[in-house]
Amino acid sequence: EGGSTLFYITKYAISPKDFEVQYNLTDPSSRQIIQRWGRSSEIGKLRDSHKLIPVKVDLIKGGVLNTIPRNVQLELQYYQISQGEKRLVRSVVHFDNLCTTLKP
Repeated sequence: EGGSTLFYITKYAISPKDFEVQYNLTDPSSRQIIQRWGRSSEIGKLRDSHKLIPVKVDLIKGGVLNTIPRNVQLELQYYQISQGEKRLVRSVVHFDNLCTTLKP
């Protein structure tokens, strides 16, 4: 439905090391996982914070009942803070080139 939130995305870039799997280094042969991919405490702190923006379904191209979009476009709008640094300010998903799921 148009205007509904699909998910949230961070305003600022996140360090790749915050996504990496962490293994138990005291016994490398065990390959015991201490922290799974994308489960770091730094990423956990982002939940319910002002550092996230919603990704919403477009009000006009938000889809139609009994159709499947052939094209899905993610629009990211950002503010250029400095050379090499941007902050996301808005994000919208557009559904286009719709195909009906009903028999003619």
